[in-house]
Amino acid sequence: MNDAQPLQRQPVVDLVDRLGEGDDHRGEAAGCEDFWGIADAARIGGHLGKHAFEEENAVYPAMRGVGMTAEADDLNRDHGYVKQYLYDLADLIGDHVSFQSKLAVFRKDIEKHMAEEETKLFPKLKTSLGKAANQALKHRMTKEGMKLS
Repeated sequence: MNDAQPLQRQPVVDLVDRLGEGDDHRGEAAGCEDFWGIADAARIGGHLGKHAFEEENAVYPAMRGVGMTAEADDLNRDHGYVKQYLYDLADLIGDHVSFQSKLAVFRKDIEKHMAEEETKLFPKLKTSLGKAANQALKHRMTKEGMKLS
């Protein structure tokens, strides 16, 4: 909903891609995968946690307020599964094949979620709210994000 959202999402996609590349791109010795995997997974969790907090506490309630309840509930459900992916991936660090397989499905699912928000649902919400309410929502999202800073 916020104009900065695609910019906030790019670091997550970049980190997921980096995890998908494995060790080689870092120039590190074999065996460092666990350390870097944990660090990258933690960064992904941090970015996604803040993003989810903003959406769940500002955007999705606004969606429900304009009659987009089912859509908001579906997106909120997706966030729960993102947390499940992060949990599962943390357990798979060290099992390169299983980790990469789960990571590929995770990336596909978050891309689908983001595309649906950006191309269909958020434009619909923006149109439903009008200019003043959109400004208020942007302010609310910023305020929610600051709670985690």
